[in-house]
Amino acid sequence: MDIWKIITIFIVIIAIFAVVLDVSNVGFFSLNNSPETIKVGVILPLTGSNSADAGIPIKKGLDLALEELDKGNTDYKIELVYEDSQYDSKVAVQAIQKLLNIDKIKFIIGEAGSSQTLAIAPIAEQNKIILISTASQSDKVSTAGDYIFRTQSNVSQEAEFFAPYLKEQLGNKSLAIIGMNTDYGKSYSDAFTRVFTNLGGNIKFSELYDKDEKDFKTILSKIDAASADAILIAGLREPNGMILKQAKELNLIKPFYATSATQGKEFLQIAGDSAEGLIYAYPFDETSNIISMKSYQEKFSEKYGESSDMLSANAYDALILLNTCFKEVGTDPDNVKTCLYNTKDYKGASGILTFDANGDVKKNFVLKTVKNGKFVKLS
Repeated sequence: MDIWKIITIFIVIIAIFAVVLDVSNVGFFSLNNSPETIKVGVILPLTGSNSADAGIPIKKGLDLALEELDKGNTDYKIELVYEDSQYDSKVAVQAIQKLLNIDKIKFIIGEAGSSQTLAIAPIAEQNKIILISTASQSDKVSTAGDYIFRTQSNVSQEAEFFAPYLKEQLGNKSLAIIGMNTDYGKSYSDAFTRVFTNLGGNIKFSELYDKDEKDFKTILSKIDAASADAILIAGLREPNGMILKQAKELNLIKPFYATSATQGKEFLQIAGDSAEGLIYAYPFDETSNIISMKSYQEKFSEKYGESSDMLSANAYDALILLNTCFKEVGTDPDNVKTCLYNTKDYKGASGILTFDANGDVKKNFVLKTVKNGKFVKLS
């Protein structure tokens, strides 16, 4: 064969190979059949006495969402990289540093506690990393940065719903507030006090307790001495259960009200029959007939054999929304940030969600109570 023909054929083969490589690089097809992996970091309290308050329910929602996405995504695969914060802000900071510097992760779901979220938010903001909290309720999270979002309601929303109800129930009677000394507890106490007193409500006693406190009898005795007519407790499941149990032991018979963080089997296990009649506000209706919420409840119940709470639903929505943005705009954090801000009237597991300018969502609340050892809507 003529040498020039051989050269010509060789040049044509090289050109064709170059075109194939170029086409595969722009995404029309891939020479590598393995899908891309997108890592999403998760920072949660997964061990310790408070892990059941948030960490475990959130993980259940995320695992359910991931199971669905594994079936539906073909071009890429999402991998969740879990880090245990133990409800400790210092550990949470170490966790986000590890996710950023070692795992090179651009998207993080977490934290659960408001104090922990506020500890890691500046790091996420500085590094332009998307951070979505599914549980933190402190109002301070609203101004934590442009890259900070949450699928949970904030305490001001809850106070604006619950305070008018309590004012109507109590009339001129007085209220005592017991709050956990964390960013969540302080923020809730401040927000509720503001709304309640603006309505003419009478707060006769208010005190914060350490997050590791187990003995509440001194605080309860102070309330009794102050002659407050009703008590509002703003803490997590375990301490709220202890407060009601110890109040019964002291024979402190007063109406008790609580915050949304109360709902969970751990609370009922600790409080026992002293929980009967407790009334609280809740930003999630497990019995809703909204199609997306009803469908989610069915899937959750099928997988776990129980109904979902608000935190599992919030977590499910967070991962599904991230995945939706990955499909629409890719994995550049700035593009995903814009995508999330543009999310309007999304029909999710936890309700119909729209992110506002602060990365917050507005939730619809219902009144709930404990009746015959179960959490039910107040009729």
